[in-house]
Amino acid sequence: MMDKLLNKDSIVKCDDLIEINEDNIQFKIGIVSQEDLNRFLDTYKRYLENN
Repeated sequence: MMDKLLNKDSIVKCDDLIEINEDNIQFKIGIVSQEDLNRFLDTYKRYLENN
């Protein structure tokens, strides 16, 4: 199966994190690579440490 990518770069808003129950997700519009997820998590961790 071929992974679908987003047509445009996206920004994750992180100042108010909430958990969404999987039953409430109707469809997915793309994927995030493991590398991008790790980069986001590292950046967010550094942000929390400095603020």
